[in-house]
Amino acid sequence: EAQAQLNRHKESLARQVRASYMIGQRGQTKLALNQDGGQRVSRVMTYYDYLNRARARLIEGILDQVQALAALAEQLRRETAELDETRGRHEGTLATLEALRGEREGMVERLRRRIAGGEEELNQLQADERHLTRLLREVRKTLADIPAQLGGPPFAKLRGKLPWPLKGRLLAQYGQPKSGRIKWNGLWISGPEGASVKAVAAGRVAYTGWMHRYGLIVVLEHEGAYYSLYGHAQSVDVAVGDWVQPGDVIAAVGATGGHDRNGLYFELRKGTDPVNPAAWFRPSATPKKASRK
Repeated sequence: EAQAQLNRHKESLARQVRASYMIGQRGQTKLALNQDGGQRVSRVMTYYDYLNRARARLIEGILDQVQALAALAEQLRRETAELDETRGRHEGTLATLEALRGEREGMVERLRRRIAGGEEELNQLQADERHLTRLLREVRKTLADIPAQLGGPPFAKLRGKLPWPLKGRLLAQYGQPKSGRIKWNGLWISGPEGASVKAVAAGRVAYTGWMHRYGLIVVLEHEGAYYSLYGHAQSVDVAVGDWVQPGDVIAAVGATGGHDRNGLYFELRKGTDPVNPAAWFRPSATPKKASRK
């Protein structure tokens, strides 16, 4: 609006300058010496005075408009700078929000995969437990006609007297949550790769083989329908049907079964029911619990 007013004043001033120029061609002195038409001369001089004063007012108006435009330009510059600064902050905030959204989507995807993996692992653990239960039933049925009496005290009398199959820290204990509703049915004992795994009592080898999360395992049958299971083995040193004595080496420590740490998984069962092995070992030889670091 100020620019439009300035343009209008410029046009008016241009017209008045042209008119003044045209009058100035004759000159005020020439008009005063002209004795003819004195009234006309007086009238022209009065118009000329009006013209000058009007021109002065227009010039003042133009200067006011120029100053107003300058003030508006400065205000526009400041507001533009503020808007640029605000836009920069908004762009930074937007970039942060985009990064956070990407991070959140990544977390959601990792959580989804973790949940899916957890469900898969839970299903596999349940399947392994069913497989092991069927295996022990079949072993018991198959070997029912072969006596397991090896002399010495009955296995039930060895409670609190068994030697540990491996010296190491406990990575997991009996009854500790494992995955979902699944709990540990035995002990997970850490040990160096290739370390010797020893039989905890006299018995015979009822099974050796692979079982998904158990890895490579050895199952020993003991008198009284007791079984000891040794899992995650790297290798096995016995064969089905072999008779072993306490302390005999039956396997080597490994990380089979999809684990990232070397160790021995040990279970003790009465028939197909797991029992807490810790109560059967000598208290003086109890391994320390592993740090959670």
